[in-house]
Amino acid sequence: PDELRLLRALTEHSRIPDIAQAARIAPGDAKERITDLVLAARAGDTTNLIVLAHAWNLLSADRSTVTPEGASR
Repeated sequence: PDELRLLRALTEHSRIPDIAQAARIAPGDAKERITDLVLAARAGDTTNLIVLAHAWNLLSADRSTVTPEGASR
């Protein structure tokens, strides 16, 4: 939950103070938490992290939606 909130904040904001506020973390902790998330996902950087999150279907509004038959993920 905290990681998903941070991930969503990264997709919606570009400035650390805004990301921190959206993720409900202290601005001083934001860079470290972002780095930890990038490393945990084995992404090269935040851009790659967001690409992976989309590929893993972590950023959809309703992750329980069914993919239409024949559609690729």
